[in-house]
Amino acid sequence: MIEDLSKFSKQITLWGSSRVINKWIQFRENGSKPEKAKDNLFLMEDIMNDMRKDLGLKKVKKGNLLGFFVNDIKTALKNK
Repeated sequence: MIEDLSKFSKQITLWGSSRVINKWIQFRENGSKPEKAKDNLFLMEDIMNDMRKDLGLKKVKKGNLLGFFVNDIKTALKNK
């Protein structure tokens, strides 16, 4: 996973918008803070939505993109 994150970080420097890069930096910084784990999930979704926006696609409802990766995302949304 660390290798994937490193590879993604290198690639994002070339094609990521300013919004995506700034949020990615925040995501990486939060990664070392266990208390930020849930916030980081939703930050990742924000990053994905910003990438979609850069491609001309509409924003997806909160939790829907995370639903691809997190089985109990509806529970996490209720507790947010």
